[in-house]
Amino acid sequence: LFGDLIARLGWRFPALIALMTLVGLSEGTSIALLLPLLSGIGFAPASNPGPAVAMLERGLALIGAVDTAGILAVIIAVATGQAALFILLNWWTARLGRRYQSQRQLELFGAFMRARWIFIVGRKSGELTNVIVTESERLGTAFTISLSIISTLVVMLIYFGLSLLIAWPVTLSLIAFVLLGALAMVRVYRMSYVAGRALAPLNAELQSTLSEQFAGIKILKATASENRAVARLDPLLRKLERANALATFLPAMVRGLLEFFALVGLSIVFALGNKGMEVGLGNVVVVVALFARLFPRVTTL
Repeated sequence: LFGDLIARLGWRFPALIALMTLVGLSEGTSIALLLPLLSGIGFAPASNPGPAVAMLERGLALIGAVDTAGILAVIIAVATGQAALFILLNWWTARLGRRYQSQRQLELFGAFMRARWIFIVGRKSGELTNVIVTESERLGTAFTISLSIISTLVVMLIYFGLSLLIAWPVTLSLIAFVLLGALAMVRVYRMSYVAGRALAPLNAELQSTLSEQFAGIKILKATASENRAVARLDPLLRKLERANALATFLPAMVRGLLEFFALVGLSIVFALGNKGMEVGLGNVVVVVALFARLFPRVTTL
């Protein structure tokens, strides 16, 4: 799919990457600008602010934004530009995904029209229609998701670079906590996956059983076998009840455990950031904000 994506986009692919990079840089810059703002309202700066902070301060001084009001105006301007770029990127991505879908549908329809007679005779019209309508729509959705994955990877790399420049010890500590949390959650994820897979065959068995019972309902009533039919269905419904309860509970459990690990990790980072790592509180807050800004992008894929 990625090869087809690059081939069909042509010159639009590098243009999209450039736009994704601009979105990531503008997002990261708007958050990084909180550092001089926090310093201006009373947060003690770090003894070694790092190259990112020094570059931001030089840039702000160059445009004359040296006080709190000026820095705030710059943040609003950058955030406005970032919002406009983000909207443009999402509109263009959605448009390209739907165009890819329509092109595929037209190509499939043309291929079916030019197909050999034996191919047409051996297939139902509903099958061909389903391929053009349903399967092409899924392919278009997959195309859009692929673009979203590329966009998220680009933004992740930019955020990671900015975080390292602002406070590399805090960045590496947060990544270590994320990896430890992910390893701790592997077993729970597997349980959730198994519970989700169990639902499909149980639902199929329920549908098949109900169809059989309703198809023979006249015979069941004639032989007074209603109670036997209900008794046959009861254990299947209980299995489905347990599977549905487990499938509903496990994602909530995963979320609760992730929130626990996040709270513990942030507490440790805030406690050790200023003294143990010699990183200013403002730097820690900004790095945490970068990770928090990235979290929704990852979870929505």
